[in-house]
Amino acid sequence: MNFTTDRNVRLQRELLRDLCVRSAAMLTAVLTCLTLLTVSATAQDSADEPVDEMKIAIKAAELQQKLDDPSIEVRDNAEAAIIKLGALALDYLDPVTEDSPTDTIERLGRIRKALETVVVEAAVKPTLISLKGNFSVKEAADKIAKQSGNKIVWADGLDAQIQDRKVDLEIEKASFWEAMEIFEAKAKVRANTFGGTAGELLLVPATNAVTVPMDASGIFQTSVVQVSARRNLENPELDYCGIRIRVRWEPRLAPITLAIPASSVSVIDEFDDKVQLPNPAATFSAAVQPEIPEVEFSIPIGLVDRQVEKISKLEATLKAVMPGRSETFEFRKIGRLKPGYKQSKAAVSVSLNGIEKNEELFGILVKYSFDQTGDALESHMSWIFENPLKLIDKDGKEYLPLAKESAGRNENTVGIRYYFGDDPSAMTLKCETPAAIVPMEVKILLQNIPLP
Repeated sequence: MNFTTDRNVRLQRELLRDLCVRSAAMLTAVLTCLTLLTVSATAQDSADEPVDEMKIAIKAAELQQKLDDPSIEVRDNAEAAIIKLGALALDYLDPVTEDSPTDTIERLGRIRKALETVVVEAAVKPTLISLKGNFSVKEAADKIAKQSGNKIVWADGLDAQIQDRKVDLEIEKASFWEAMEIFEAKAKVRANTFGGTAGELLLVPATNAVTVPMDASGIFQTSVVQVSARRNLENPELDYCGIRIRVRWEPRLAPITLAIPASSVSVIDEFDDKVQLPNPAATFSAAVQPEIPEVEFSIPIGLVDRQVEKISKLEATLKAVMPGRSETFEFRKIGRLKPGYKQSKAAVSVSLNGIEKNEELFGILVKYSFDQTGDALESHMSWIFENPLKLIDKDGKEYLPLAKESAGRNENTVGIRYYFGDDPSAMTLKCETPAAIVPMEVKILLQNIPLP
């Protein structure tokens, strides 16, 4: 499951949600609109999926109206029923505003958090691949991509003979990375994480077959890419051995931060002796770049005796901060909104904090606040600058920011000032941001690491 939904489908759902919530009398018109829209859905959608979505859209609109019912029992039943509809109902729920009744705010908050949890838990589960038979390389890659939800692309100018080559595969309930390891060895290709774009895995010809210590059992693929040793003749206390670890993630995911606490690292040599780390209080972290789906960590350990030829096992905990499902926020005629006006969905609030004219530009201060962030806002906060934001005038013309800058932050809130060349007072501001920031921990086990 992808964290973000196809933009065309999301636009359709927003239109349908607006129609649904106006009145129960419009249900017939909504049914007609939904039927027309689903005709243009992608070919890979199943035949019954549009019907299910029609029912969910209509039911979500009916139930949301009942959240304002005078009867507590009716409101309780409506809340439980919306949650039972599942994660798809999220696309048809209105954002919470300051004008909403307190009870409605609390109920929609609980509903969104419950459904967002379902989305995130499903998304961070390892993809399981099963593929048996004789396939062309391209056909096998396409099947792995379809089963996993990960986009796999080929390098420009790749020899067609490579894609047409036949391979025998026997993969049964393997993780995406385990399946890719088998596939790459058979197809004689490899992933080039520096040549693609965000959200896809680029395949190129493999020049030679290399086997490295690897853990590919989950959504992350962890491998040892380098081991080096250094001896300081003037100060032996500075002697160390460095183990460089590469962490990749499934292309459908987009972690915000990754870190390995030194306190979680355990290193055992081939004689079953424990190898100490110079600074057990350290935390090894790496900046995640949107276009590069991997990071590397350098873990220093003490120099070992020369008779030790390998590390038997290295265990550690990878701490990841993941974005939840992307939510859309829309503010109409922003010039009439008082500074601090906000909307909330699940565990995130977006507020507008006024318009300032700066010479020829108009600056709009937008603040993003999250209930829980882990350390996502404490460092490497470039991810939040990637949030899509635009202005839309009365004719539907869209305006993207000419520039943006940080405008302060604290533990749970980040402010960004967006600059536009046109007066935005009468326009609609539309932005997207993750609905939650989700911390998770993944155990790493790397074995039989050769030493220099």
